Amino acid sequence: MLIFQRHCNLVCSLIVSLSNFAPDMKKTLLALIILSVGFTACNKEPVPLTKMQIQQKIDSITAYRIKELDEMARRDLEHRIKIEVKVKADSIVHAAQHNTADTTPKTKPVLN
Repeated sequence: MLIFQRHCNLVCSLIVSLSNFAPDMKKTLLALIILSVGFTACNKEPVPLTKMQIQQKIDSITAYRIKELDEMARRDLEHRIKIEVKVKADSIVHAAQHNTADTTPKTKPVLN
């Protein structure tokens, strides 16, 4: 209420000082004053949220974050698969090549 009284005092002093301006300027300033008073008069205190509204906000935020985290995990998995599968495949091929060389049956020399 104190803010509204200050605005009224300000508006009254501006209206009194409008007599020094040209007629077109008076209209413009008067319109600006009325608009500014109208905007500040409509400014109300925010209404506190109910428990249901708070839960809805929490649900919407968590749903968005879960979707975002799933997408990030999918991209990370695809990136890791490209790197790790190649390394694993190379190690399997390398192990297979060394194992086949070692596991070939060795023949004993034939003694006459």
